[in-house]
Amino acid sequence: LSHPVCVRFDPLPDFRQTTLAHWAERALDVDTLMVSDGLAGFLAAGAQVTYHQRVVVHPRKSSELDCFHWINTLLGNLKNSIRGTCHGFKVRKYAARYLAEAQYRFNRRFDLPSLVPRLLFACVHTPPCTEKQLKAAELWT
Repeated sequence: LSHPVCVRFDPLPDFRQTTLAHWAERALDVDTLMVSDGLAGFLAAGAQVTYHQRVVVHPRKSSELDCFHWINTLLGNLKNSIRGTCHGFKVRKYAARYLAEAQYRFNRRFDLPSLVPRLLFACVHTPPCTEKQLKAAELWT
């Protein structure tokens, strides 16, 4: 495929090997093609999948490499989306919600006519939740 079909955004506390390995084990399918920029933490994550392409970026910029075209596009779009709609963004408190919303929209971008009916269905069928219940749904560990 010439473009990503779906994306997964998860807030992580750091980029240590143990954190990334734990995330990859839970979030990535074994048959995932993982492309990373040579950061040491990604070695542990790459060990969780069958295919890991490690591209050392330095001294070049990732924007100069074709293999990072879509990740740079996705991250740029994500940053612009958050900057444009989430003023006073409290990262620690709301990152998981904003990332989940961006992920939801991206993964359904080819089925736009069903977006509003699905949202209305979810609104009608979801009971009110306390903030504690909402936070419990955000925990990735």
